[in-house]
Amino acid sequence: EMKEKKYRVRTIDGSEYDAYSFPIADILSLENGVTADSIKFYTAEGKSYGTKQSKGVTHDIIIEMSGIAEDGKAKILHTEIIYPKGQAHMTALGSIIALEQVMGLMSAVKPNIYLGANLLDISLLKRRLEEQGAFYLSE
Repeated sequence: EMKEKKYRVRTIDGSEYDAYSFPIADILSLENGVTADSIKFYTAEGKSYGTKQSKGVTHDIIIEMSGIAEDGKAKILHTEIIYPKGQAHMTALGSIIALEQVMGLMSAVKPNIYLGANLLDISLLKRRLEEQGAFYLSE
């Protein structure tokens, strides 16, 4: 019997939640964009940043990367994306941006087979998220 490995997610405000490995297609997109020995996704449930601030439920994404920095020292980068309109709305926004690009409304895309995330212009995505009220917390 294979036992699922648990992971503890810590938010910037110090809250901790049990997280579980979550297979997701975004790993394929990340593998195309970064050089890493290991990429893992975990999911956790608990009080969101917005709920804790009495501002309503938010969809929170924690990005944590560990590795060796250019100066040769081990480093952990921790960023949280706080999105006020929920996970379904955030997914729909990403889909709309990808469709805009496929349709040539934002920029020309050569015919090919793509994962949706590979089509997204990061600066456009960040601007659109911010227009919808998203903000970022970093350590």
